[in-house]
Amino acid sequence: MKHAFVLLFLPLMLMAQDHLLITEVLAPPDADAGKAFVEIYNPTRQSVDLSDYYLANYNSYYELVNAVYSQNTIHFLSRFPSMQIAAGQALAVALRGSEFRAGFGQAADLEINSSDAGTTDMIAVQVGSNPSLENAHGMVVLFKWDGQSDLVQDVDYLPWGVVIFKSYWMDKTGVSIDGPDANSDNSSYLADVAVNQQKATTTPSDGQSLQRDGLAETAEIQTGGNGITGHNEASEDWTQSFISGAPTPGVYSENPGDGTGTVQLSSKSFQNGVTADLSLELTGSAGFTLASVQITLPEEVSWSQSSGDVTLSGDGLQNATISVDGNSILLEQTDLTDTKTGTVSLSGITMPSTKGTYVIGIRTAVSEGVLTPIPESPSFSVYETMSIEEARKQPVGTEVTIQGVVTIGAGILRTGFTDAYIQDASGYGLNIYYPSGLDPLVVRGNQLLLKGNIDEYQGKIEITNYTATLLDTGQTVPGVRTIKTAEASSLTYDGSFVRVIGFITNISYAGGGTTVYLDDGTGEAAIRIWDTAGLDLSGLAKKDFISAYGVISGYRGTGQLLVGYQSDIGTPEYDGTPAYLKVEPHPFVPDRGESINIQISAGAQNTHITLRIFDMGGRLVTTLKDGNGLPLPLDFTWNGRDELNEYVPLGTYICHLEIIDKDTGKRTLKIAPIVIGTVLK
Repeated sequence: MKHAFVLLFLPLMLMAQDHLLITEVLAPPDADAGKAFVEIYNPTRQSVDLSDYYLANYNSYYELVNAVYSQNTIHFLSRFPSMQIAAGQALAVALRGSEFRAGFGQAADLEINSSDAGTTDMIAVQVGSNPSLENAHGMVVLFKWDGQSDLVQDVDYLPWGVVIFKSYWMDKTGVSIDGPDANSDNSSYLADVAVNQQKATTTPSDGQSLQRDGLAETAEIQTGGNGITGHNEASEDWTQSFISGAPTPGVYSENPGDGTGTVQLSSKSFQNGVTADLSLELTGSAGFTLASVQITLPEEVSWSQSSGDVTLSGDGLQNATISVDGNSILLEQTDLTDTKTGTVSLSGITMPSTKGTYVIGIRTAVSEGVLTPIPESPSFSVYETMSIEEARKQPVGTEVTIQGVVTIGAGILRTGFTDAYIQDASGYGLNIYYPSGLDPLVVRGNQLLLKGNIDEYQGKIEITNYTATLLDTGQTVPGVRTIKTAEASSLTYDGSFVRVIGFITNISYAGGGTTVYLDDGTGEAAIRIWDTAGLDLSGLAKKDFISAYGVISGYRGTGQLLVGYQSDIGTPEYDGTPAYLKVEPHPFVPDRGESINIQISAGAQNTHITLRIFDMGGRLVTTLKDGNGLPLPLDFTWNGRDELNEYVPLGTYICHLEIIDKDTGKRTLKIAPIVIGTVLK
């Protein structure tokens, strides 16, 4: 009986395949009205020229022959541009292209109201100010007109709603009309089916679309109608030929469920040329069970092409089999639904060498179905990053892609907008500026990929108008320098996260924050802590020896160090460096303004140090330091003068370092020669 049934209906199927069909309509509730679309499909064996084809959503569409149109703001009558629809091709016609793109993550093939620059426009014959497909009731009709004849030719028609809304549907029975042809004779339409007899489909559930179930126009009268091939397009039983399901714009299969489902990538951005893992989460659609999935990687990626590098997990893939053919991975015996999901993990994928966006092709099918592309295949981007050091040199407005670790996060320096910093291994940083609140991705330790524009505000180099991708969390800041307090007072390292060490010389409170002045002997630096950071500074006092980490930022042309976290300010810990004394190994000429650099390390946390200069007879010349030692390397200079500030004679001198460890009493001595010379005349 099954075979007899197929043979009996085969002629009907073939007849139904001689003209274009409306295969899907999404008429969402008002909240999602912008996602509405109509899909048309070419089931014939050849391309069809769409130049004389029209689409409308109201029942007096045929009056266009006399240039009479509905004035209802939601109605539209649009003509297709000069184009072909290929055999087997489906075209999604969005009502509002920009909202369709936002809702589905892809562009429609065509749009009614010309709102998206990347979508081809339908030709507006008459389009209301708010073209819409009403959720509770409505109709769409695809028809053809040569521009001269009295009558248009119906191609396909779909009404929805219940009989109480029948006045919205189409019935041209008894209509006689004269168009723009040369004669003045009227022509009459053949009888359609009365609207109260039309078997319209019911309104779909929220979020679902009406979808043609197979190609047969069930129960449609094949002759004596106003259709392009003589069908009575108002006679179809849409309650049988259409079903409801998750929208699949621009994709059609005769088997409902083919081409459904969604795929999410765990990571959507990669650096060019790196080898990484890809993870794809597969989810089916309500009402269907996906039995097979085909994943096709872009030809630009390379990998082992072995099933050994494909791992499946999740209850929707627990019985699935894997076969690999080049960059194509076929999963069969899957059991994917909207509640039974699965994850496909691909190991050792080498990313393309060229930046750009790369699409992973996904086809799905139900049991005994045909693998069909899903509406929105996932994609990932490949980027070529620029170091922050180089990015800072670019002209204002230049688009850059950088990667780094957030040094001061959003909400620390300002609470009304994002004023934060990022740094990479170059040791340089950039301000991150986002005017519309606090960016939740800009958190200290987050490794981010930022694509945006270089800008400058009051001398501060920043990245603005950016998009952010989270690459990792909990990262330490790279490229941190320890600099002199004098350097912190300049703008040499503007935007960079650095460390300074020294003695507190003063503390002041004003302007919504605290300024701690620090000096390591090279010159005073201002350490600025805003009240918004919420730091406890009660333990700080003048003459304390502290370490501070922060970002260099300009204030009235002078550098200051912005500190944002409690752990970034406090007493420095001894880093294990042993005691040493280093003197530059060359003579110097004081009377020419030269000095000699002396470097020391106390080699312990709690010490007293005495750094002195003696002549060769053991007489004291001058004392450079006599006091508490510091648990870090320090620099001193000697200008060749004694304690009376007079130049000492030419000759050799001894630099003498004495270190007393206060905790152990251990005494350490270090000596080094210094030679004072002059310029021969």
